[in-house]
Amino acid sequence: MKKIIGIFVSVLLIVTTFSAMGMTEEKQVYQINDRSSGNGEELDQYQLISDDIRCSFDGPEWYAQSFVPTQSITSKVEIFVARINCPNHMYVGIKHDLYGKVIVSTSIHPGLMPTTPSWVEFDIPDVYTPLDETCYIVITEEGTSPGTSTYQIYGSKTDVYEFGSPFYSHDEAKSWENKQGDLAFKTYVNGMDTPPGSPLIIGPSSGRMGMEILYRFNAVDPEGDDVKYIIDWGDGTAIEMTSFHPSGTDAMIYHKWRWADTFTINVTAKDRYEAESDWSTFTVSISRDRTNTVFLEFLELLQRMFPRLYNLLGN
Repeated sequence: MKKIIGIFVSVLLIVTTFSAMGMTEEKQVYQINDRSSGNGEELDQYQLISDDIRCSFDGPEWYAQSFVPTQSITSKVEIFVARINCPNHMYVGIKHDLYGKVIVSTSIHPGLMPTTPSWVEFDIPDVYTPLDETCYIVITEEGTSPGTSTYQIYGSKTDVYEFGSPFYSHDEAKSWENKQGDLAFKTYVNGMDTPPGSPLIIGPSSGRMGMEILYRFNAVDPEGDDVKYIIDWGDGTAIEMTSFHPSGTDAMIYHKWRWADTFTINVTAKDRYEAESDWSTFTVSISRDRTNTVFLEFLELLQRMFPRLYNLLGN
């Protein structure tokens, strides 16, 4: 009988040990994962532990979880949530600044929300999330009445997600307080952003030392995203970066070379999601001939007043 009891205890200990190991495996916390979701989206930041109710709605409340994306476009958010007694939509959005505006958001009808704790997907519009900078998932509910528990959001009691933390607001996101632990969440990034095409460089291939010369840069982005241009004038001056311009429209930039030589302009285009084109090059020969300063001044005036005509004449 003692042998049977001993065997039973041993088996129980082994089962308990493997169960504990399984729980440990389930509660691993991941920050970065490159697995594709099958539709061009990749799982980026997430915290999987959901061992406690981290927040319940009880009035005009907001909750937030900060995260640090490793890609430029966040396209989807999942949270671990249960509906208790709620006739209202749940809203999930993204902020760049906890005290700033909600950049994008989406909502789900309460009839589609689970009554037992489950992962729920919020397919937000693709949004720019600055690389390696803190962003925020924000969660609220439409028209919550005080004293009514409606949704429960789950997460970890302890601070397990290295790159962020949860926040709570009782006054519709006017003020925030930091909370302990972390919400259970997942963020997905869109791996399908296509970079702009290589920029065209339009302008004269020769000029005079000390004279401002106008160049036009134009790149087309396949998704129609705005683009900016990073320009190396080839003369050791600082790299120049333009503001964003609509895809396919000219960015017009003047430059002045201080000495005579042959220079190579290098330019690349980036869209709002940091997708970068190949570099384009353009060679310019700058002369030191300044004998006819009046004529040079006339050319500079012509260039400023009629830039397109000047570029045609220069080529």
